[in-house]
Amino acid sequence: SHIGHAANGNPRLMFCLCVAFSGPLLKVLGAASAIFHWAGDSSIGKSGAMTAAGSVWGPPETQVHSWRQTSNALEYTAATHNDALLILDELKEVDPKEAAAIAYMLSNAKGKGRAHHAGGLREATCWRIAGLSSGELGMGDHLASVGQKHHAGQQVRFIEIGADANCGH
Repeated sequence: SHIGHAANGNPRLMFCLCVAFSGPLLKVLGAASAIFHWAGDSSIGKSGAMTAAGSVWGPPETQVHSWRQTSNALEYTAATHNDALLILDELKEVDPKEAAAIAYMLSNAKGKGRAHHAGGLREATCWRIAGLSSGELGMGDHLASVGQKHHAGQQVRFIEIGADANCGH
């Protein structure tokens, strides 16, 4: 009742709420995981909109995660949000050299293959997620900061949206 009213006339908040409700539909529709990244200046409401979206699934403090995790930790974080919403705040918190691989992993919905200690392979961790991400930088700029190229495959899996788009939203 409180957030719905605030979403009227606020396309960023409305979009984040729609993504929050879309996670359970992915399996039903046979749709792939999708991650949307809000890039833009500080203090324009990116984190606030994602916190509101997280409240769809429970207390926001348990739903909004930091990008400051290893890829292994993010693999298990994604699995705990299977068929739901995964929110990662502040892209620049993760090493740019790892960021691209993590974006591929999250959108490809499957963790790293690992050997079992007794031989053979362990079952890979899998998930389906609707994802929201934010940062002052987009993935392309983040990768460029260490001389890496932003590839088309990353761009279609990790979809960047200008958080303000010079529209005051």
